[in-house]
Amino acid sequence: MTSWMDEITDASEGLLFPSETDAPLRLFVWDAPAPFSVEALREARGYAEQTPIATLDIDQFFSPATRSYDWHGPAEQERVRRFGALVETLKAHLRDIAVCRVGASGTIDVFVVGRTDDGSIAGVTTQVVET
Repeated sequence: MTSWMDEITDASEGLLFPSETDAPLRLFVWDAPAPFSVEALREARGYAEQTPIATLDIDQFFSPATRSYDWHGPAEQERVRRFGALVETLKAHLRDIAVCRVGASGTIDVFVVGRTDDGSIAGVTTQVVET
């Protein structure tokens, strides 16, 4: 693995993205032959043409996980700190970051992707459940 892969993997290790069912974040590297785009993601992953794919800003997507509240105890404060560190790690290693949310309700696949200095498309992927 390259240094950026190790750093993203380490920063996301053990984190669960909060939603109706918390899900782990995993390293994502685009290895399809086509350049990355919403259409290429749809085709590579076999999503139906009518499945909506929305794009978000990284800070907008991670805001529920990086927002601290007065009522947070030590465990919640540590989780917020770790999510903030993950966002900073992604921003340090990726350019032109976009968040692609695939689906509108139920289980939604999420890809946080950007371009690395070596030209790879990479980031993290997770799922959120919204009913």
